[in-house]
Amino acid sequence: MKAIKRYPNNYLSYPIMYQPHFWYTGDLNTEEITLKNNTLLKSEVSQIDLCIKSISAIDSEGQEHNIFKSPGETPVQIKSMSSGEFIRTRCLSKLAKGTYSTLRIYAANDTSKLVSNTRETKCVENKKYYDFEIKDTLVIKSNRDCEFKLWFELTPFQAKPSLIKPFLDLFKKTDRLVHRLAGVYGK
Repeated sequence: MKAIKRYPNNYLSYPIMYQPHFWYTGDLNTEEITLKNNTLLKSEVSQIDLCIKSISAIDSEGQEHNIFKSPGETPVQIKSMSSGEFIRTRCLSKLAKGTYSTLRIYAANDTSKLVSNTRETKCVENKKYYDFEIKDTLVIKSNRDCEFKLWFELTPFQAKPSLIKPFLDLFKKTDRLVHRLAGVYGK
């Protein structure tokens, strides 16, 4: 009989994974911000493909504060909240104390792609920036180094009926009539 070699190091797990404080410490220093653009919601846009030139925040008095300036073109794909994707950034922690109502994203080149909820792509030209309203306004009280999650409220993609129809047909009631068998075989 052949001896089986066992390597116990393969079956060991890392002890840090069993410490509960390790699971939750990453999210203690993060804030979530929901951004909304009414014109994109009305036109049922689900995704924006653009190259970011800079990002600025507009405070409640209407003054624009530059947060992020890209040295080159940074391609970004902005998706709706329903996709579960967000942008993680630390650049908002550089803001001065105050309340901010709008986040403005400048596009590097004049063309950006808007994908509708039916997955139709439309190229938009000569759009320099996109203004997103901050839900419940962003209030910065102190200069602390924290991370921000930017969620974008856009229209979710429509599900393709061809993918769902076979699954729904399993639960559909059949239209044929089932005859009663009692009393069929003579009396």
